[in-house]
Parts: sequence; C-alpha cells; structure tokens
Amino acid sequence: FIQQRKMSGDHEDDETCIDEEAALTLRIIAIFVLLVASALGSFLPLLGLRIKALRLHNDVFVFGKTFGAGVILATGFVHMFPEANEALTSEHLPEWFTKFPFVGVIAMGAAMFTQLVEFVSTRYYQMLLKPQKTNSSTQKAPHNASATSSEAAEENKEVGAAKQELDYVHAIHAHGHSRSLHLAGDSHAARQPVTSIELPLKSDNVHETVSPSPRHTETDSASHTPSHGHSHGHSHGHSHGHGHSHGHGHGMFSAEDASMQKKILSHVLELGIAMHSVLIGVTLGVSMSPCTIRPLLIALVFHQFFEGFALGASVAEAGFKRLSHSWGLASFFALTTPVGICIGIGIASSYEADSATALYTQGTLQAISAGILIYMALVDLIAVEYTKPELLQKANTFPFMMYVSLFLGAGLMTLLAMWT
Repeated sequence: FIQQRKMSGDHEDDETCIDEEAALTLRIIAIFVLLVASALGSFLPLLGLRIKALRLHNDVFVFGKTFGAGVILATGFVHMFPEANEALTSEHLPEWFTKFPFVGVIAMGAAMFTQLVEFVSTRYYQMLLKPQKTNSSTQKAPHNASATSSEAAEENKEVGAAKQELDYVHAIHAHGHSRSLHLAGDSHAARQPVTSIELPLKSDNVHETVSPSPRHTETDSASHTPSHGHSHGHSHGHSHGHGHSHGHGHGMFSAEDASMQKKILSHVLELGIAMHSVLIGVTLGVSMSPCTIRPLLIALVFHQFFEGFALGASVAEAGFKRLSHSWGLASFFALTTPVGICIGIGIASSYEADSATALYTQGTLQAISAGILIYMALVDLIAVEYTKPELLQKANTFPFMMYVSLFLGAGLMTLLAMWT
C-alpha cells in the first residue's frame, strides 16, 4: 500500500518504469488471472464433495486444512500487520499519532470482537433451534404411540413374571432351612444369600429393588443351600435389558453446535480474507509501473490460490445444506481481488498513497483484517485440529505430517511477502 516500497529500485528507476498504457493492460490481465486463481483455490475443496475424481482422502484433506491454517496465520502476521504498522506510523501522519501503537490496539480489538461475534451468533442460533426441536418431538409423539403401548404391555408382562418369580424364591427359602443340614456338603458356588430382586418399571425407566423379608435373609445366610444359587441365577436374568432409554438426551446439541460453529467460522473467515483481498487488489489497481505489477501479479496468483483453498476447506467442512450457499461464499471470495483492481483503476488518477486519508484507511482496515485472521488461525483452526481426541490415537507420523503442512503453508506465505 505504500507504493514507494512496492517499486523496484530507487526513485529514478521508478520514474523510468512508469507506463500508464502498459500498466493498464497488465491490470486488466490481472483481473482475469486472479479471478481464475482465486476460484480454483476456493472451489477445489467444494468440487471434491461432488466429483469423486477430485475427492481428497480424509488424511490429505486434514493436511490441506492445516496447510491453509498456516497460510492464514502468515497472512495476518507477515502481510497485513506489518503493512498496517507501516501505514499508521508513516512520516506523513501527525507525530503524536505515530508514537502510540494503534495497530496493536486495533488488531487486538478486532480479535476480541471476532470472539464476541462467534459467541453471540452461537447463542442466537441455539435459541432458534430450541423451538424446532420441541416441534419435531411433538410431531413424532403420535407416530410412536402404538409402539409405546406395545412396549408397555410387554414390560408389564415382565413385571408380572418377575413378581411370580419372587414368590417362588420365598417358597424355596421356606423349605430350604429344613434341608440345609443334609445339603451342606453340596455345591459351594452359591453360598451368597438372595437379598434383592430387581423389577423393571415402565413409568420412569428405572429398576425397582424388592428385598425379601429379614426372616428369609437370615434363613438363607444360615443354611447356605444350593437353592440360593438357583433362585439368584433365575432372577438375575430378568433384571437386565431395561436401560435402553438412558442417556439419549445427553449431548443432544453437541453435534449441531459443532456444525453451527463451523458455519459461523466460515463466514467470519470470509470477512477477514475478503477485506485483505480487496485491499491488495486496490494496491495493484492504482500502480502505474509495469515493473511493480509483474512480480506482484505472480506473487498474488499463489497468494490468492492458497487463501482460497483455506477458505474452501473451511466452507466444505461446514457442510451447508444448500449448495448455493457454499458456492456463493467461494464465488464472493473469487471476485474480491478483481473488484479491488477495478476500484484501484477507477481511483488511480486521483489516488495519493501518501495522503493522510489513504494511510488512515488502509492502516485501519489492514489492522482489523490482521486481528481477525490471527485469531481465527490460532483459535478456530489450529487449536481445533491439534486438540481433537482422535489425533491421540493416530500414529506419530500423522501429527508430524500435520505440523509439516502447517509450517509449509506458513513458510510459503511468508516467502511471498518478498514480492507483495
């Protein structure tokens, strides 16, 4: 954004390289070239969901996401933050303004505001989902009425059978004491007394425990007859299998919350990347030097492709129900840099890179974008991918490759800063 920094060589070389007609031709070519590069990067992960030949393996897709996270992190730290600092500390601004670290304050505020937006959006969508869940459960109730009544009748039969069995246990215990002396040398496996029997209740899906009277318990402990093992084994079989309805309500919103947060993440990520893409488009569009445009265009081709892939992977993982929604996000990103170039061409004649208005505007927008992308790269992308429980179950090679792809993405994006 500070054009003097963009120019190759000193001021004399810059003046000899100024060619408005050649620069206009290169800028028009750049519109279509960057449109294709941005679209290719952002649509590739989305096409993989539809076209089997382009579908990436799950592990490769994970490596692509960590590579994109590194790209976004380097974009915030290496590209946007230094450029914002250079603009807001320019000698063309008041001295009192340049002495205060406004770039850090703006970036910090943008990161905190991004977290606030994610929190408020998540709470808002949760409130919208609650009435829908209530209505869906109410609609399902009539369809399950017949099944519920049949289950109730079946469980009532089990309750009756269990009570009859309990009476049988009491009868066995009544005769067991008189025969205990003759059967003392029999089996030693069933020496534990029968103290309770569990009955399933339909009302609240819990087990009712019915204990024999103290008289029977004392008789059992004294006699140690084999009939105890028989009755205990008999009753034990009827006291299981009624816990099928426990725990169905746990984690009801967890999967939906995760999907919702991914959708919010993709929108906020789009906002941060789009602001940056428009600004770099304006930078290229206002340039009148072919010596500046050529290397900048080559660097921006890779820059936009990597950023587009990171965004496309985030949108693909969000799993939007409507295809038009996910493709709309990818298309919007693909248009941002070309739109920025068109804006730059339109204002090139009156644009002054060193004016206070341009410096304030560019520095503030760059600092905001830096805060958003740094927060999202560290919190929503890197922290999420590297703290998943299933990662601990993978072999050591897999997390190692994840870190290789992360550093590779950040390293390549850092290298591009030499030309952008």
